[in-house]
Amino acid sequence: EQRDCACFVSQARGIGLERSGHTMRDWTDRMARRVRRQTRDDAWVGSGEEGFDVSMEGRAKLFWFASGASWIFRTRNSFALNARSPFLNVASVHLYPEDWGVRMGLVEEAGVRMLRESAAIARAHGKPLFVGEMGVRNDGKIPIHARREIIRAWLRVAEEEGAWGAGAWMLSYDARPVHWDAYQFYVRDGLPLEAVENGIA
Repeated sequence: EQRDCACFVSQARGIGLERSGHTMRDWTDRMARRVRRQTRDDAWVGSGEEGFDVSMEGRAKLFWFASGASWIFRTRNSFALNARSPFLNVASVHLYPEDWGVRMGLVEEAGVRMLRESAAIARAHGKPLFVGEMGVRNDGKIPIHARREIIRAWLRVAEEEGAWGAGAWMLSYDARPVHWDAYQFYVRDGLPLEAVENGIA
């Protein structure tokens, strides 16, 4: 089924706002209504947010505290609250566990848990999950074969959870400078996709 899709970005995390997430939810509703006025009635509309929250409700608390990234559930933006919006028909997350401060060795599991937990919250509110971006850093700490396996694992989980869509960040052309993005995979001219060189900066 082909539909129009519109996502707006609400990644400000609500810095400086109150802790409840309601101010960001009000903004999300206003933006979603505005987007809806400019699209078809059956268009998919999502916030494009990262999936952070104001609490750990519905999350594996022990894992997230041990991971080093529990702060993502102490922000001013609430994934769960936004998922209840009547103006959105898709819930959104991004996966960048290394940037969240997840301990090395827990990167893959953090992405898997974020996907499964967020998908369950979205389903509880009648929404599919959209994984707008997922990335593993290209700085040599995680070798290329492991980076690929992590992305494959996340894509498998997204499919198992019935995600509306998911995409790895990002496939780059040969000449794109390495310093432009820490998460690039290259698709180098004349090489098969699985070539080791495609993952080396």
